[in-house]
Amino acid sequence: MDSKALRVEALKLVKDWSVWMVAVQTALIAFIGVGAAAGMGILVNATNWTVACFAVSIFFAAWVLSAIPYTS
Repeated sequence: MDSKALRVEALKLVKDWSVWMVAVQTALIAFIGVGAAAGMGILVNATNWTVACFAVSIFFAAWVLSAIPYTS
């Protein structure tokens, strides 16, 4: 394989990984949100951490996606 084909394959893997992570994060946020709405004590305390971690995740996802044009 030449280097261009390897780069394209790497970008496909980054895309697949990103899609999987978005699905997992969405499910976890929904789980914590439903738990907080139901009044579960431990999940109510975790809501603030969820929002903070989600914001950090958005930042790093934007950073990774902005680096893709430099690798192709």
